[in-house]
Amino acid sequence: MPAPAPAPVVAATAAPALPTSILASAARALGILYRFSRPHTMLGTTVSIMSVSALALTRATASHPAALAAVATALATALLMNVAIVGVNQVYDVPIDALNKPGLPLPAGDLSVRGAITICVVAAAASLAFGALWGTPALLATLGGSLALGLAYSVDAPGLRWKRHPALAAACILAVRAVGVQAGFFAHVRSALAASGVSVVSSTTSTSPTTPPALAFAVTAMLAFSLAIAVLKDTPDVAGDARAGLRTLSVRAGA
Repeated sequence: MPAPAPAPVVAATAAPALPTSILASAARALGILYRFSRPHTMLGTTVSIMSVSALALTRATASHPAALAAVATALATALLMNVAIVGVNQVYDVPIDALNKPGLPLPAGDLSVRGAITICVVAAAASLAFGALWGTPALLATLGGSLALGLAYSVDAPGLRWKRHPALAAACILAVRAVGVQAGFFAHVRSALAASGVSVVSSTTSTSPTTPPALAFAVTAMLAFSLAIAVLKDTPDVAGDARAGLRTLSVRAGA
């Protein structure tokens, strides 16, 4: 009798590497979001919020739970709004960034315009919602004012796109960085402390809870610094701005 035929050998198939692919996709998405958020602006916003919040505190109030909550709320909402504002600028600057900043997600083709708009809308809405729920009127006004100026600066619509005009562009930067951020977040922290029944006046620094010398100095110093930002920020972008018809100061005077 012939020997029975051997049973067919079934090759073992490896399980699909689903977790690895998910992690890789998530890492890529986070990398795109990181580049889209313009990390240097996020760092600048963080330093600004922390420093102006420190001006609003004293040694006695620095570790108070109300102070910590106020600073955390300010930082979280400001960073979300920062993403929205720099994102709107990128949405309207795709042809310019293709020359000036080709590594950004939109000109590089890593992110669609629709995806960028979605990120901007979600970030702005979350910022305003968190500010309304857990912030103070001063915080909400600062966030809303920054968004309005950011839209006026970037959006290409009648009466807007203020970045085309050096004086208006500088005014936007001065209003946000020198006045809005300094006075608005200072007032937010002071208001949050006052609402919790915490004294906001330090006998060793100032007798006025609203306009201490430290805040006046910060606004004055940032006015000068923001003016430098307004002038210097366009110097690397002369080629793209000139081709797009943006008559920035750097285009007019030369880098």
